[in-house]
This record gives sequence, C-alpha cells and structure tokens, in this order.
Amino acid sequence: MKQFKAYLSLILLAGLIISLNTRFGSVPPIGKFFDPVNGFWANAETKTPESMTLSLSGLKEEVEVFFDERRVPHIFAQNEHDLYYTQGYITAMLRLFQMEIQTYDAAGRISELLGENEGIQNRDLRTRRWGMTWAAEKKEAFILSDSALTEVNQAYSKGVNAWVSSLKPADYPLEYKILDLEPEEWTPLKTAQLHMNMNRTLAGGSSDDRTSNTLAFFGEDFVEKFFGTRTQDYEPIIPPSKKWDFDPVIPEAPESLYVPTTAERIQFFDPDAGVGSNNWAISGEHTKSGYPILAGDPHLSLSMPSIWLEMQLHSPEQNVYGVAFQGIPGILIGFNENVAFTETNTGSDVLDWYEITFKDDKMDEYWYDGAWRKTTKRIEELKIRGAESIIDTVVFTHHGPVMVSDPGDSTTAPSYHAMRWIAHEAGSSLKTFLGLNKAKNFEDYREALSNYVAPAQNFLFATNEGDIAISVNGRFPNKWKYQGRTVSDGSDPAYDWQGWIPFEHNPYVLNPSRGFVSSANQESADESYPYYLGENYAPYERGRRINDLLRDFVEVKSGDVTPQDMMDMQMDDYSLHAESIMPELIAWVYRDSLSEDEEALFDQMFQWDYTMNADLIQPSVFYFWWRNFNSSIFNDEYYTSDQRLRYPSRDRVIEVIKEEPDFFMIDDITTDKKETLRDIATKSFKQAYSNINRYYGEQSESWNWGWVMNNDIEHVGQIPGLGVENVYSDGSYEVINATRFGYGPSWRMVVELGPEVKGWGVYPGGTTGNPGSPNYDAFIENWRTGDHFELNFYREKPNNSEYSYTLNPEEN
Repeated sequence: MKQFKAYLSLILLAGLIISLNTRFGSVPPIGKFFDPVNGFWANAETKTPESMTLSLSGLKEEVEVFFDERRVPHIFAQNEHDLYYTQGYITAMLRLFQMEIQTYDAAGRISELLGENEGIQNRDLRTRRWGMTWAAEKKEAFILSDSALTEVNQAYSKGVNAWVSSLKPADYPLEYKILDLEPEEWTPLKTAQLHMNMNRTLAGGSSDDRTSNTLAFFGEDFVEKFFGTRTQDYEPIIPPSKKWDFDPVIPEAPESLYVPTTAERIQFFDPDAGVGSNNWAISGEHTKSGYPILAGDPHLSLSMPSIWLEMQLHSPEQNVYGVAFQGIPGILIGFNENVAFTETNTGSDVLDWYEITFKDDKMDEYWYDGAWRKTTKRIEELKIRGAESIIDTVVFTHHGPVMVSDPGDSTTAPSYHAMRWIAHEAGSSLKTFLGLNKAKNFEDYREALSNYVAPAQNFLFATNEGDIAISVNGRFPNKWKYQGRTVSDGSDPAYDWQGWIPFEHNPYVLNPSRGFVSSANQESADESYPYYLGENYAPYERGRRINDLLRDFVEVKSGDVTPQDMMDMQMDDYSLHAESIMPELIAWVYRDSLSEDEEALFDQMFQWDYTMNADLIQPSVFYFWWRNFNSSIFNDEYYTSDQRLRYPSRDRVIEVIKEEPDFFMIDDITTDKKETLRDIATKSFKQAYSNINRYYGEQSESWNWGWVMNNDIEHVGQIPGLGVENVYSDGSYEVINATRFGYGPSWRMVVELGPEVKGWGVYPGGTTGNPGSPNYDAFIENWRTGDHFELNFYREKPNNSEYSYTLNPEEN
C-alpha cells in the first residue's frame, strides 16, 4: 500500500508538472506564466532603467542613445548604417510584441498564435485572398532592387535581431508569456508587410458594390443627388485660386456605366469609421516669430501601446525628430533643422472591383476582350495552432486576386470579383520618408514625394525659408469620370486602369495667397481639376472649421499667431455638423407631444453651444437624436433591399432635406401615415431620450458626453486588462479634436520653424510597450487634456539625459 501511495503521488506530481507546462486552448501554461523567475513577475519594472554600455555584433562604430525625462530615445550615430541598426534595436527593445503582432496580422497568420477560431481564420484567409502576402513579397523584391533601400532595411533588421537574440525567456515581453510564444527573426519582408497593413487601413476602402446596388435599386438620379453632388459648404484641400498649367490626357469612357447584377457580399475589410486626420500650416507672415507654424494630428485606432514611437535620429547626414511606425525605418511625421512635415489620408478611389466570368468551375480561364484568358494561381497555407493547416488557392486575373462572393443560399451560384488595388503595385513609400527626413527645402520635398506610391496622402510641409505647401500625393490611376464608382466589367478593356496621372499633375499648392494650407480628408480639388480621383471623401465639417479658424487668425490676429494657438486649435470641439441641423431639429419637434421629462431635456438643448464637451449632456442627446433621425429617413426604404446599399454622407443628407422637405424618403413606408420632417424629428428625439435612459439610467453625470463616447484604448493584441478604459475626453468624429469610440488623434504635433526649430507633441500611451512599467500609460492624461510636451530636439549630445546606452561594435 505504501508503494502504491508513493507511485500515485509521483503520477499526480508528474501530471501536475505536465499540466502546468501545457497550453490548454487559449490558456497559456500556468506554471510558466507564474514562474517567479521567468514568468510575468519578471516584467514588473521597479526602478528607472540605468545607463549601460553594450557590445553588439553588426555595428560599425560607437552609438550613443540618450533617454530624456519622458524616456524618448535620442539616437546619435556616426554613420547611416548604425543609425538604422540602432533604431531597429531600440524599437524592438521598447515595442517588440507590437511589431510582431502587426506583421502576423498583415500576413494572415493570427491563427498561428491563437489556434482554432472561425472569425480569426476568416480574417487570415481574407487577408491572403486580398493578395496581402503576394504584394508584400513584390514590395520586398522592389526594396532589394534598390541598393540604398536594401542597406537601410537590412541594417534595421539586424538591429531588431540583435535585441531578439539577446533575450532569454525571462526577458520576453509579457504578451509572449500570456500567449506562450517566442519572438521570430525580423526580416525586410516583415517591414513590407507593415506597409501593406498601412495600405489596408488607409487605402482599403471601397463602395463599388454598394453603389452598384444603390444605382440599380434607386436609379441614377438618386446616386447623382447624394454621391455626385458636392455640398455647398465644402472647401477642397487645394484652394480654387490654384490654376492648372498642364494639358491632361483623359482616357475615353464607355458609352454607359456598367451596373452588374452584384454579389450578396464581396469579401472586403470595411475601413474604420474613425480613420482620418487633420493638418495645416500658417505662413510666417501671420505668426509672432515670423516663421511658419505647422500642425498635424493623424486620426487612427488608439491602442496600447500607441501605434507611434517618438524618437530622434541623429547622424552626420541628418537630424530628425518625430514619430515612427514600429518595424519601419525612419520618421514618418516630424521635423529636422530646416523643415517639418505631416500627412493626412486622401480618400481617393484606388481600389476597384471587377465582375469576372470564368469558363468553368476550374477557374483556369476567364472572359476578357472577346477571348478566354488564363488565370494564375497561388497556394496559401494557413497554419493553425494546435490544428491542421487550411490550404487555400487564390486565383489571379490581370486585374488582381479574385474574391468569391457569399451566394446567400445554396440555390444561388456564387459570383466572382477581382480587385485592382494600388497596394498591389511594386514600390515603397520608404524612399519618400527617408528623403523627407533629410529635406532642406521645397525642392527636396517634391523630389521625395515623386517616389511615393501608396497609400495616397496629403503631405503638408513648411520650411525655415518661409515656404508652406501641401501635395495630394500618391500614384493615382488615370480614370475617366466615375470609373470605379460601381463594380466594373472585368471583360471590357475600357474598364481597365489606363496608366497613371503624372506626378507633376497631382494637385499641390505652394504659398497660396490666403496665407495657409490645410487638409482634413475632404475633396482634393475643385471641379476645375481635370482628373477624376473619386467621390468618397470626408464630410466638409472638419476641413471647413479648420479653415474658418485659420482665416480668423489671418484676418484678426495676423502677426501675433503662436504655437499655443495651434495647440488650442487641435483641441477645438465645435461641431459644424450640430450647427447645421440642430436649429431645424428643435424647430421641427412637436413640443406638445413630449412628456414632462422629455420636455425638460428638450429645454436643455436650447442652451447648447454646439461644442462636444465631455462635461455636457447635450452632445450625448444629439448623438442619439441625429443617429435615430438619419436612420428613420433611410432605413425603411433601404431594408426593402436584400443587398448592401450605400448610405449618403451626413452633410449631403442635411443639405437635401433642407432643400427638399418633401423628399420621398422622409415618409416612413412601413406606416399608413405620410410622415413629415416634424414627425421624424419628434419621434427620433423621443427615441434618443429612451436610448439614454436605457443605456445610462436616470439623468446624472453618466449622461455626460465624456462617458457616452466610450473612449477605450484597447491593447494592440486585444488582451484584456492591458488597455485603458473610459478615457474621459472632449471631441467627436466631426470636430477637429476627432476623438470617439477608441479612435482619434494618435499623435498631436505642432512645429514652429525658425533658426531654432521648436516642436510640441503628445500621444496616448508611453514610450515603452511593457504593461509592467509606469511609463506604459504615462502620457494619456496629457493627451486627454491637450497638454502638449515641448520636444527635446537636440543639436548636440545632451549632458542631462535620464539615462543612456553606449553601444559599441563587438570585437571579433
């Protein structure tokens, strides 16, 4: 019996040891995770890092890295190779998991980390079917064909791998321990994959199928009214004073726009609603210093850690400060001793869908230009952690990869659509940013932009010489008017992209007479611009508000504008959207139909100043009121279609209903009564009151907009507990401070040019990606309140850094 008990104890002990070191589903090995030496405890930071000297294989000369009081790294290298090597090394040290998880997503490999999950597998498959992996390989090949780009990327990769190779399991970032992973070797292909992720986020939007369906369902007049007509209040990025001094060559259009029988649903990624940006620069003629002031704030998904890493890169050839994407060399938004630069997204139409007819189910041939043309195929292996791989075949036409639509039911045959996407083109945006990092003047800026492909951006620029400029820049397909508005005929060559708009013909302006340049994702140019760039731009409100404020500065405060004015302007939360419709909504309501509580709330709306202030309840009411009102106009008619339809932008809707109060959609077709705007305004207000009560209880502080906007900053890997919830802040999508629902200004920057260039900036998060460090979320409060930090832009090595690293070449 004693021997049996001993054996039983050994078996139980062995079982416990095995179970503690075994992964069960998404649960990491508990023993490893709680190991006091190698587990999550090892990630707790108990003191400020100390200065140290390290020897690294691959360096050519000594490099010094100085960390200031906010732990921003300032890299001082003696040559370019060591500069990018060290950037890779420091980036990996601070943000390794973030770098890797983004490349896993861009390559359709998340299933390798998380195992069997239908939603994740579908995302991975969709990523591959979109040609993301294929295009990343093309971009890597392009980089390798350019010796200068190859050297930069290889140096950066060596630096990342120098850090990775130094890690022991106890040193792994916390996320690796939670997911029971090991870091991979970094390669230039991973950098190319990150470029593809940027393209998916910023240039992956398309409404072709929805517009086709809407055109077929409601007719051409409806589409032209809501999508082909600009609002009267819009202001394009390039001011109308710009004259186009070139002769365009526009492709010939077919006789009529193709409107096919469209798919139930094309497989695509819906662009995030909060993605956008602001930027502007004001001429030195109007500033207190006499030099231009530039401001920029890209609106992207807010995450922990931040998508940006702030740093300074200093070598004999450059001295640049700003923010970088983890995994991509150089600075993407920033300034040097001569110039400053920042970008916003354009929204141009650079992704078109083509309806494809195959000869048979083998999909070996498709009909094009009156003959059968052969396809090519690519085998994709989707590895799944703990399960068998999925083998998928992606079919390519000359347009691009083919998507199989969801047929809806088993009796309906699937339809096929190929995509032509600017992101599939060979090329690299890296050459542009490396050029901007070293730019000294307007000529250098334009030369750098000439190398850019995608995603198309509005590049804002200012110099010590006093120049301010903005360029709508990227490689744009040369289209006939409305080409790509709907799904295209994949068999007709007239629908192919007919080459490119010449770089010199892209819209840009230098030193306009109005004294400022700006953009907020609105239309690129007015109707005098001869080329067709698309029609799916941001509503006018942010761009118009920015220009209104800048006009006030030029007219009222000329000669006295300061960087603080620009920082205050970045936090502006006045809603032109509310201003454009609230007076009418209030006037339309049947007041005598309101309950006592509803009337009390209604009275408060009279007192609103149209600011999306966190401490007010009126923005919360307006949010629900407008959403209900807009839905009441469209949803009844839209829901009678079994296809996805395209919804008009809010600014055009407001303009139409003001001009046509009897517009046919105002009537609710599900009732016997013919509704009016007054009926809809009253009903939607009552619904708003009900919504707020249901979600937030009786009226109290919980109704404040700062809570209702639900501004959570999630962890980049969606790991619970590693994000920051309920960030109470002003703002909304339609205002300059475009913060709402986890999206917003991911980096606010203001730069004053001059003999001593000065910069201010802030982003939500901290420099380190380690949740066990107090620096992890150190800047969130400053970001929330708009309290910019003055940026430590060193011309020489500082004497007062918080700590520093001296990196020496390893001796052979």
